[in-house]
Amino acid sequence: VAPAEQPVSAAPPFVPNTPAIRWTAPAVTVNIATGAQIGLASGGVPEINAAIAQWNAAGSSLSLISGSRVAPRCLDSAGFTGILVTFNDPCDEISSDGSLLALASFGYQTSGAQTIGGRLFLPITDVVITTSANLQSRQYLTNSPCFHSTLAHELGHAIGLDHNRDPQLLMCGRPASC
Repeated sequence: VAPAEQPVSAAPPFVPNTPAIRWTAPAVTVNIATGAQIGLASGGVPEINAAIAQWNAAGSSLSLISGSRVAPRCLDSAGFTGILVTFNDPCDEISSDGSLLALASFGYQTSGAQTIGGRLFLPITDVVITTSANLQSRQYLTNSPCFHSTLAHELGHAIGLDHNRDPQLLMCGRPASC
């Protein structure tokens, strides 16, 4: 269920971000930066594509489309549309304490907002997801199922969802067991 279909009083597992944000297009392209996830034999692309497929199978009216390989960007980059997944924190923006595996950064507009179910949603313009380069985080990210889970979680943020409180669900704010 995408934020577009969620009423304001909805309970977990789907909780909109604050501020409430959503894509206005029916399909969003997910580009993957050139390079690879360090220590992951596949480089991370198959796991990202599986995470895209997982969200597309969730029954939302929003479709994620696999895009191209493109140059990496920093988290605060603008000037593109869609979602970009980049590897190993190329701009050194994630804390080095190992507390974060990955991070999603949003661009959104204050114009063009829509009210859905009594809640105001701002339109998302772009999202950059980057994985941590921290050695402690890398131990988790070099495991294919863990990397997949992490990217599926970050794609959830990229489509406008926040953390929920159920530790058994993907959008809980902790790493899944792998």
